[in-house]
Amino acid sequence: MRRIERVKMKTNIIANVAISLDGKIEGPNGEYDWCFTDQDYGMKEFLSRTQLIISGAKSYQTMVNEGGDLEKFFGKIPWIVFSKNAVQSHPLVTHVHLHAVDYIRELKNNTPQNIWLFGGALLFHSLLQAKLIDEIMLSVHPIILGGGKDFFSNIPNRIHLSLINCKTFHSGLVQQQYQINY
Repeated sequence: MRRIERVKMKTNIIANVAISLDGKIEGPNGEYDWCFTDQDYGMKEFLSRTQLIISGAKSYQTMVNEGGDLEKFFGKIPWIVFSKNAVQSHPLVTHVHLHAVDYIRELKNNTPQNIWLFGGALLFHSLLQAKLIDEIMLSVHPIILGGGKDFFSNIPNRIHLSLINCKTFHSGLVQQQYQINY
């Protein structure tokens, strides 16, 4: 009789971020009008592999304020928004008041899936420090903003990465995907 081995599926949390060449995720006034929107840049394929989106309240609210049609941009992928305060309701959104690290740790242990960490520098830093993020996918835009919010500020220790993929586009955007080696 042949033994069947069960392979445990893994939950991957992927921080997929648009970033300027000088490491900013938004301009000095919170703007992101510098992000390229002239083509797909692999988003349709990325979303086809994504089962859940997580974000902080500010990132979620920014999307809602930009038109509010989450399904138009992201399909029917459910969202979890971490916030101590109330957020605008949406049928796809679950608002979680609990500490994000504890919640995500439990989620990773019980639900194999690909999770997109959509935004929230504070959420990114806390999950990175707790060693819960598996990959970082940077869409590096060929622009130097000079001011704005740094993505990699206040990270206390070195974090080693392994390059998984790198793709260049005619627009000058370079998409780099790294596995985190904790």
